[in-house]
Amino acid sequence: MKKYLFIIASLLVVASACQKKQDNAAIGIYDEGGNSPVAIEFSTNVRTSQSKAPIDAWNGEELYVFGYERIPYTASQPLSLSNAFIDTVPAQAPASGTEGGINVCDADGHPFYYGYKNNAYIAYDFYACYISDAAASADIQKAETTISVPFEINGTQDLMIAAANREADTWSEATQTRIVEVEKAYSGYSARRGVTPDLQFRHCLTRFDFSVQNCSTTGTVINIDDFTISSVTTGKLVVADIAGGVTGVVADADAQVNKLPVALPVGGIELLPGGPEQTVGSMMVIPADVHTIDIGFKQLIDASVPGEYKENLSVSYDIRPQDVTIDENTTATEFKVGFKYKVLVKIYGLEKIEINVSLEPWSEGGNITIDPDELPW
Repeated sequence: MKKYLFIIASLLVVASACQKKQDNAAIGIYDEGGNSPVAIEFSTNVRTSQSKAPIDAWNGEELYVFGYERIPYTASQPLSLSNAFIDTVPAQAPASGTEGGINVCDADGHPFYYGYKNNAYIAYDFYACYISDAAASADIQKAETTISVPFEINGTQDLMIAAANREADTWSEATQTRIVEVEKAYSGYSARRGVTPDLQFRHCLTRFDFSVQNCSTTGTVINIDDFTISSVTTGKLVVADIAGGVTGVVADADAQVNKLPVALPVGGIELLPGGPEQTVGSMMVIPADVHTIDIGFKQLIDASVPGEYKENLSVSYDIRPQDVTIDENTTATEFKVGFKYKVLVKIYGLEKIEINVSLEPWSEGGNITIDPDELPW
């Protein structure tokens, strides 16, 4: 059984403004020389948006955004992640397509503004996450050095994190020059010169795309009625760690391995003998050295007797990174987060037992005479 590796394509989402504007004089926000303040706008980039079922475009997912002051602006990172300027603010991804706007607004629908205080700009760093329904926003924990959220997955959710990259966003590919000094992003100064924080989302799980094929030589139908993959299901999604620790998914030390069922259509998946491969579904899991696939099925006993099935049949397979063929000379050494793997399972089912009986002619083997008078004394 071969598995094929695909790298997920990139999508771009650009920002749009919040619907409500504030009276700058009323809120006391001004920029240098009394100019109007600059609203904080975001672009987001994600290597394929995936929610309850993996998709290739945004589908109105709810993202959570965090913003922190860097004081002084030359600091390499915020002093603490416990007190956010933009604090777990929900932002809805576009309803469709690969590009669209996101609004990051306060509870009253107002945009956030870059600060300017004591004749100096305030610079910021930004982070974000997508947790599907594997966790709730109320579960997100902000500590001195980390933003994290405990989760429990069932194979249908995607988990993603993002961080704006000042080094990348202040560089102009068009002119091959630095737009502003890196340390001046993100601020009103950099925003006026076209620097936008681009939240680079990355997937933190591994995706398997399953399909099956009936390779039985008996010419009977096989019906798939159960399909599971093994994986641990609980852990912590680390959105940011300014102490230099690991970000992404960290499985619980005592996490149990569970069988996660793929949602099959009512009546199962019918596989005709010799027919094409059929899609089973996709699952997103915490990568491990081995994942076990268990498949339950039934098979038509005789093609001439419709409806008479042999029930409760099953097969089990272990899939490992070494099973993945990258090219003719290379195999994988690990299942990687952010990658998807196609797994085709060929099922032969019950094969009819046929026994041939033949009669060989007797051959002469010689004579034996038993005579008591000639027996030895």
